[in-house]
Amino acid sequence: MLKAAPAQPSNFNTYPFLLKDHNISYCYSATLLREMKEKQHKRQPTKSLVAFAPFFEGGYEKAESSVNIEFDTLANGQDTVIVSEVVTRKEFKSLPASGEETATAAKLWKGDYFLNSDATEQRFNEVSGDYRIVHLSTHGIADARVGDYSYLAFAEQKDSIENELLYVRDLYNLQLNADLVVLSACETAQGELQRGEGIISLARAFAYAGAKSIVTTLWVVDDSASKDLMKEFYLQLRKKDMTKDEALRNAKRSLMKKQPSKMHPFFWAGFIPVGDMGAIK
Repeated sequence: MLKAAPAQPSNFNTYPFLLKDHNISYCYSATLLREMKEKQHKRQPTKSLVAFAPFFEGGYEKAESSVNIEFDTLANGQDTVIVSEVVTRKEFKSLPASGEETATAAKLWKGDYFLNSDATEQRFNEVSGDYRIVHLSTHGIADARVGDYSYLAFAEQKDSIENELLYVRDLYNLQLNADLVVLSACETAQGELQRGEGIISLARAFAYAGAKSIVTTLWVVDDSASKDLMKEFYLQLRKKDMTKDEALRNAKRSLMKKQPSKMHPFFWAGFIPVGDMGAIK
């Protein structure tokens, strides 16, 4: 969002981005915002952070040397899959920066992370309720026709009859105790627009499942830029009394300053915070 027309449209350094002066957060309604801020979990989480990266497909050292993608070659760096009537596993490509993203988040918050074949839907269902922060770096697909069929993808289990896709409808039966869920995947804020209800999306389903706040995405996001943005976000979030919206704002500004090639809003503006923005205690 801009405060005014840019002086030099071809130079993003001159853009009067609103985030330069303001923290920005969202919620689906005033009623839901109150519920998320006042939510009392049935049990307090005993652990700090858990992160999942089912499509890393490499060693941690490989992720650390991931190549930055310039804006004019975005097609080589986007986290994107082909949408079809029948989901096939071969459509999910690797996300080479997701390993470092999850490992860094876990290290900063003294948490746990699961990569590749360890990052299964079953593992997520078993452990996610124990953590204050849940981070998912994976493929996300929004369904604008039937919101309940938007999903996140987890690692395939060859001998399982499950498709390892976590649908919106599955989240309605999940009980989270998280202060924050970070959906570092594509289109997690998109879905079906229902009259009187709004957008039925993965992010909204996580709020229903018990998350007090969510960092979600508005469009297809870049794997490498997401890794850098999330690293700075978790660094900021550790500061005393740092609110979630301010932490995300500072992370975006840091990314633009340190990496001018990623100043285009495509790389950072897609991530938005929803719900209770209070600092994590």
